[in-house]
Amino acid sequence: MKKKTITLTFLIALLALFATGCSDHERVNAATFIKYGEETKIIGSSVCYDLEGVKDDCAIIRYWTNITMSGKSKTIYYWIPLSELPASISSEIKAGRNPWTKESSGR
Repeated sequence: MKKKTITLTFLIALLALFATGCSDHERVNAATFIKYGEETKIIGSSVCYDLEGVKDDCAIIRYWTNITMSGKSKTIYYWIPLSELPASISSEIKAGRNPWTKESSGR
């Protein structure tokens, strides 16, 4: 019975892995985060960067693509402590605004 339960659990986990897209979390440095932040201005259909906001004093950008070898979508959450970003960027993000869009920067 125990072997059957372990096998069933393994099969369910394997199915969940292949039935959903992959996601990951990656800590990045300030230069990389700012580069990805600039990408949030671009609207794409197969690749997308979105500023997710703040969680636990960290800024988060979500990267999503549907171009993968497996045919499944992939999501990566890039994060950095707010204290490592320039004050002008971190204050905008803390206020719930995207510092790279025209609407929040007044450009």
